[in-house]
Amino acid sequence: MNKTSKIMQRILQVENFQNVACVCANWKEFTEELSEWGVYGCAKIDFDDEDLDVSLLDRFIKSENGYERTGDDWNLIYNNGKNLVNNFGGVFA
Repeated sequence: MNKTSKIMQRILQVENFQNVACVCANWKEFTEELSEWGVYGCAKIDFDDEDLDVSLLDRFIKSENGYERTGDDWNLIYNNGKNLVNNFGGVFA
């Protein structure tokens, strides 16, 4: 799994990250909000890592804006542990 996918997956796993993502319009806004709390990375990856696909992260954060995930939706992402190509163009493993 690449760094971008790891961060997207971690955001979905951490309720506080989800709460921030749902009020942000893009990746920059998301990272700025978290930096106010002293958070500069997750999943052992810095938010300013050059290997991150910022365009993909922008689309991901935008898709999370105002979206409340339920237990049924969780399987749409993880597909019971199988790789799933999501509508952002990334692959979750």
